[in-house]
Amino acid sequence: MNWDAGIRYLGEIIEYRKQWRSLRRSSFARDVGAAVQLADEGGSWRTLLFQGDQCLVLNWDGGVRFHGKIIELGAQWRGLQGTPFAQDIDAAVQLPDEGGSWRTMLFQGNRCLVLNWDAGIRYQGRITDFGGQWRNLPPSFFGNYDEAVQVPDEDGSWRTLLLKGDECLMLNWDAGIRYQGPVAEFGEGWREAHRALSRTPIFG
Repeated sequence: MNWDAGIRYLGEIIEYRKQWRSLRRSSFARDVGAAVQLADEGGSWRTLLFQGDQCLVLNWDGGVRFHGKIIELGAQWRGLQGTPFAQDIDAAVQLPDEGGSWRTMLFQGNRCLVLNWDAGIRYQGRITDFGGQWRNLPPSFFGNYDEAVQVPDEDGSWRTLLLKGDECLMLNWDAGIRYQGPVAEFGEGWREAHRALSRTPIFG
């Protein structure tokens, strides 16, 4: 998806790029619960996929780097054991590093969790209790997101795009809501994507 030009690929997950074919024999070949882009590895893109209690790290040039339970991804991920976030993640975003440590924000229902990959859980609770502008989310965006995307900063302020059904909301972490409304009206690229998907039987 190109935000200006619309859809750049629409098809099976395993046919997207060469290394995505390595998912062919996994449950991720047909269904992904959530996905988040990780820092590059030697110049190669990496994506973290979630499904049920499983996760998978895919290096776009080198193939699958990890496939197993979410709580086995790393030392601090074991801290998710016994929490709702050990499985069935709705959406996830990668936040800016904290002192050089990666941070991932997970969403499930009306709750979220922020995990520092070196120091452990930084927050776990209601999304609207997270602080700042998250407290000002409208009731329709209190939770149960279909997807979330961390987008480039706006004048140094973090921004998160939340998608739910045919609606989306752009949240500037300092200034508040920048857009709330139909996905198809968010921008020209999104409008073209909506038109294309509405003509595709597999999405009907």
